[in-house]
Amino acid sequence: MKLFKNKRYGSVETQRTDRVIFLWSVPANGHLNPTLCYANELLKALPEMNCSKLVFYSGKSFKDLILNLPNNRGKDLIEFRDYELEKNTGTENLLKLIMNFNTKPGTLFRVFQCYENSIKLGAKHLFQRLIQDMHNDQPVLILYDQALFFPKIACELYSKKYSCAKPLHVSYVTTFMCARGIYPYWSDLEKMGLLGNNLSKRDKIRTFFILGNDFFHYLFTYYKTLWWDLHFSFLDLVLRCELPLSQVQMIDQNMNLVFVMPEVQPRLEYFQNKGNIKFVGPSVDEVVRSNISQKKTDMDQYVERIEEFLAANLVNSLGGVKSTFMRSESTGENFKKYHKPIIYVSMGTVFNNENSNLFRILIEGCKKFSDTYAIIISTGDEKTYQKYAGLYTNDNILLIPHTPQVEILKRTHLFITHAGMNSVSEAMNYGVPIICIPLSGDQPFVAWRVADELGMGIRLQPDESLTVEKVISSISNILNDPSYRLKAQMVIFNDL
Repeated sequence: MKLFKNKRYGSVETQRTDRVIFLWSVPANGHLNPTLCYANELLKALPEMNCSKLVFYSGKSFKDLILNLPNNRGKDLIEFRDYELEKNTGTENLLKLIMNFNTKPGTLFRVFQCYENSIKLGAKHLFQRLIQDMHNDQPVLILYDQALFFPKIACELYSKKYSCAKPLHVSYVTTFMCARGIYPYWSDLEKMGLLGNNLSKRDKIRTFFILGNDFFHYLFTYYKTLWWDLHFSFLDLVLRCELPLSQVQMIDQNMNLVFVMPEVQPRLEYFQNKGNIKFVGPSVDEVVRSNISQKKTDMDQYVERIEEFLAANLVNSLGGVKSTFMRSESTGENFKKYHKPIIYVSMGTVFNNENSNLFRILIEGCKKFSDTYAIIISTGDEKTYQKYAGLYTNDNILLIPHTPQVEILKRTHLFITHAGMNSVSEAMNYGVPIICIPLSGDQPFVAWRVADELGMGIRLQPDESLTVEKVISSISNILNDPSYRLKAQMVIFNDL
């Protein structure tokens, strides 16, 4: 480390002389879980890259999970840094800050509003801190979650402020790779539910005008923020910065690592000739995911409740032996020998409580199968759990705030999910058929791909058309038609 004078503040600070890598993550479970698997592998490669440290940015509630990665134990290879969003905004949920509008199904067309909010958030709370850190630490590489939207602007701002080259930056993508043109038709987006469902002509016109209004607001905010707030000159905007539509496309010109198998990527042919896009497969590491489950607060008590529930729903006696749910030998045929098959329900942790009737419908629908199947329903948080606990369950249905999802999916016969890419990747990894009920964000896109195009399950809409009868019918169809499970398993087998 060496000392230098900060011209703006007049203070003496330390500047790092060792080689470090920055990782800018999204502090949300669905994005962080695959990122942790990726980071754990990256730690092993640090010596080959002649680097000594991974500087990991996230929210403070995830600090222990990050520092306790298996490949970091006893090695001190990770330096954790909090974005400090909670201190500045009242919440560290970056996705909620970016999507600060009605997130009911069909609002992905508000994507330009997301970009605008991201730029505002960066300019108000993040850019100054991030570029100062870049100056102090001189990272040899910046890895960033594509969903953040703002990192390329931060690198451009750093380059301008310190009259130097932009740091090398690489995007990693925790969902499908997207780009302008891969779904060029309005009808494609409508089928997926990205614009809403069963829209009248009047609603379609209204949606079009909202989209156009958001786009022009985004353009205005982009140029206003860079010119007025961040002091970019006209030449900077023309020569240094990407055009706004290039920012929207989100493809990093250096490299994009996509955490899906190429067989699963929609419109793969669009990306095959682009050398800067690499499909590296799902970031699902059992050791890391099990470690995540064990480190989460109160997970032990949830595992104990799951084991008690499964022990009460045996099909054969274990001979006095306690259920070994968290042990690997209790999976596969050994698990099936003693336990009922599992139907597992999880609607994520971000948008899970925005539809007041969703869990009531799912619980009532699953009750129909509770004599034959063990039903485990994760509400995603304590608030939603308290709302439904004891109201709709029976002895064969376990309602629980949190679960070790990977451990359950190893043993699951059917997965009912919000179609977050993280959950879908885990289901595909174990060949589990799914019922997709997409809630927001990219989930309608993911649900359309895996259910309608790949045939791994059934897609339902979480609107007024969702009924207990539809849930019952969908569960029956998948349980009675082995083609769904075969198609779910074929993805993994073909990849192998």
